[in-house]
Amino acid sequence: MSTDRTLVQLKAALQALALPAEKQLLLLPEFVREVDELALSFEHALNLVRADQRRRLAGRHRQSLKEVERVLDGMSGQRNAHLWTRGSLREDEAWSRLREAARKALRSFDWKLEVPPGRLFEYIEW
Repeated sequence: MSTDRTLVQLKAALQALALPAEKQLLLLPEFVREVDELALSFEHALNLVRADQRRRLAGRHRQSLKEVERVLDGMSGQRNAHLWTRGSLREDEAWSRLREAARKALRSFDWKLEVPPGRLFEYIEW
């Protein structure tokens, strides 16, 4: 996978995390009940960027991405299972903190906050 493609994926994942709740929900088809796909997309993209030996992120980039990870870590675990619903995505303060961390990360890369182009997620409905 090329370096540019990994950054495109990271940008799209951060944009998805940074969007207002109603726009985030539009990224997920109705049959997808869990909103954790937003977090999983970010984790996958971040792992790709980190695995790319040619990619060296600036300190400000690494720090902003670590902050997104820190907020996500605080939302993880069984005790926080209630956060991973469509209702919580709209109303819980944890999601507001995550959106703000993602917005800061976007700014650190000089990327715009906009709806990610194309299909961020692919699903098969049975």
